[in-house]
Amino acid sequence: MILEAPRPPSYETEVARYETLWTRPRRIRHAGVTPSNTRAVLRRRFPKGLVPQAPRVVKIFVRYPAHPVTNPSRIRSRTPKNANQLTRMSLATKLHVLSSVVHKMSFSRRLVIALLSLVPVGCRGPAERKLDSAHPVAIVYPVTVDALLKIGTGAEQVLRPKGFSTKAFSAEGDAGKFASVLDAALSTQPTVLISVGTQITDTALGPKYTGKLPPLVATAIFDPNRLEGLGTVNVNPPRGKNLAIISDQIDNEGERLYELLTTLLPAVKKIGILSNSGEENSVASARSITAVLERHKLVSDVGYLASPADLTPVTRDLLGRGVEALIIPHDKIAVSQAGVVVELALHSKTPVPVFSLDDGTVEKQGVLACISADYQALGRNAGDLALQAISGKSLSGTPIVHAKVTLTVINNKSARRLGITVPAALQTTARFVE
Repeated sequence: MILEAPRPPSYETEVARYETLWTRPRRIRHAGVTPSNTRAVLRRRFPKGLVPQAPRVVKIFVRYPAHPVTNPSRIRSRTPKNANQLTRMSLATKLHVLSSVVHKMSFSRRLVIALLSLVPVGCRGPAERKLDSAHPVAIVYPVTVDALLKIGTGAEQVLRPKGFSTKAFSAEGDAGKFASVLDAALSTQPTVLISVGTQITDTALGPKYTGKLPPLVATAIFDPNRLEGLGTVNVNPPRGKNLAIISDQIDNEGERLYELLTTLLPAVKKIGILSNSGEENSVASARSITAVLERHKLVSDVGYLASPADLTPVTRDLLGRGVEALIIPHDKIAVSQAGVVVELALHSKTPVPVFSLDDGTVEKQGVLACISADYQALGRNAGDLALQAISGKSLSGTPIVHAKVTLTVINNKSARRLGITVPAALQTTARFVE
């Protein structure tokens, strides 16, 4: 490493002096040692097996002007009193100090100062890495609900330690804003775009954004086969787009929800389901639940929502038709206002428990119980795929990622309000919240 001290422009010549320092206790004292013949001299002077290897040698070549520095007192005033003072100096000051005093010091002091002056320069650990905010990873949400926000949290856990920032955009449940939200996200020139949910992903894959998208990681896609935006592009790899797909559909989701429901309500016969016919995730998850309930000879009654204004009248209508439990599928309207559904069900003539497919509604909005994917884990999967895209790898060949962790969450407070005793079979397998 060559450390060059600043010199005035009037200097026309330089004299290079070389000091070679060794970490081995046996010092080299040979007038002919130069940077070009060091290894040959070592081989002659040390027996086989004792020659210091390259990583064990510290070489410092200090180049400085032939004439003294114009203000020697300035250098003396900056001479460090100890090693800690040296590490706090600026690089320019270190160069002045080294060029003027290092060749006058003893060997041990030279070595200490050399090492301390080199180590702090440019060192930055992973936790201190500056985030790249100029080109963030953009995350677009159809609505900001707890379960979906956990995807962003999981992605940040992977991306931030690697030096990549994230920026979130939400349509707040309004499908008419999907395009404007995507425009805002793309205006930040993101390195990768993470879309959350089927509808907003279909918008991103539409003709408006052909050729404009960065690598896309589509998350929380309940049924990847229902991604209409893909058109003739294969869902399974290899795809014709730089796209990765993460599904939040749990294996045997309907059966697991049926088991949870009948364990807590053994006598249940009629179940109401809230669904939005204009939302693919809602339709697909409601159909899978209905098929399981009918297979087990239970009556299912679906109440359809067209807008948030329909939630209260449709819920009251289902309660008036005598349902004994309500299920909220992957529906952004019902999920975002699950607390309203819970209060309506609790204050009906006969209190009715509410079940769902995401843990956020149980933890924050009073839903009795749920079978849920681990959305934070799905977010970490999205972060890993984003890093692959940033490194230059195409996502078109990545297989569909499916939810591998299933959570059973029960709200103790809601159970007490409904007078439901949680069976022992669930005490050891479920996670309980208040």
